[in-house]
Amino acid sequence: MTAAPAMLPDEKSREDRRYRRVSVELRGRYLLSDGTEHECQTIDLSPTGIFIRGPKMGLHGERVIVYIENLGRVEGVVVRRRPGSFALDLRTPGAKRARLAERIDWIQRRSAGAAAERRSAARSEVDTLRTVLRTADDREWSAELLEVSLVGARLTCEARPPVGSLVNLGQQTARVARHLADGLIVDFELDASDR
Repeated sequence: MTAAPAMLPDEKSREDRRYRRVSVELRGRYLLSDGTEHECQTIDLSPTGIFIRGPKMGLHGERVIVYIENLGRVEGVVVRRRPGSFALDLRTPGAKRARLAERIDWIQRRSAGAAAERRSAARSEVDTLRTVLRTADDREWSAELLEVSLVGARLTCEARPPVGSLVNLGQQTARVARHLADGLIVDFELDASDR
C-alpha cells in the first residue's frame, strides 16, 4: 500500500480548515506500532484528524491504526499527546476523505437526533436472504441479511467476531463495525480504486 503524498504545512492547514471537528464519543480499538491493541473512545474527529482517549498513548510521530464504530478503519500519525489521550493527523487520500466527511456528518446528525433513520448510503431492506459469514479463523456461520447498502449491511448471526476484524459475507470482504443483540453491522471493504 502506497502512502498518500505528504502535504506542505500551508496545504495541510488549509485542508484542516475545510473540515470542522465534531465532538462525538464513539467506541473503537486502536493498534500501536508495537503490535498492542487497546480500546478507545473518540473525543472529537474530522476527516483530517481525530482525538482519542485510551489506556496507552502512542509516541509522537508514531503510526496508529484505529477502528471506530460506524466509521470504520482510519490511520494516522500521533501529533499531540495529553494524559490519557492523543491526537492523530489522518493519512486519508482525497476520495476516501470525502466519504469520511459524509460519514462523520451522518454520525453528527444521528447523534443530535436530527436524522435518526438516515444513513450515509441508502439501505434497502431485503426479504430475509440467507448467506454465509466466514470469520478470520475460517469458521463459517449461517447468517440472514436484513439490510444492505453500497457501504455495508446489517445481518443476524450468532458469530461475534471482534469489532474491526475482517470477515467474508458471501463473496464480499467486510469489516465488523458493531455488534447488535442478534447480529452484526459490517462495513464493506473498499477495493484498491477507492483508496
